[in-house]
Amino acid sequence: MEDNTVDNMLAEYINLKIRYDKLTSFIQRVEDGSSPIHDDYPVGELYEQQKSMAAYLASLKGRLGYEGVEVE
Repeated sequence: MEDNTVDNMLAEYINLKIRYDKLTSFIQRVEDGSSPIHDDYPVGELYEQQKSMAAYLASLKGRLGYEGVEVE
C-alpha cells in the first residue's frame, strides 16, 4: 500500500481514538450523574455510537498492523 494511504489511515485512527476517548468520558459522566444532560437524552444512541466507533477502531488497527504499523 502507498505510504500516503497508510499515513492517512494512521491519522484517521488517531483522530477516531481521540473522539472515542472523549465519548467514553462523556458516557462515564452521564452514568455517574456529573454531566448536565436532559432526562430525555438518548443515552442509548451514545452506546451505539461507542460500539460502532470501537468496531471501526479495531478494523483500522488490524489494517495498520497488516501494513506493519503498531498502534495501542
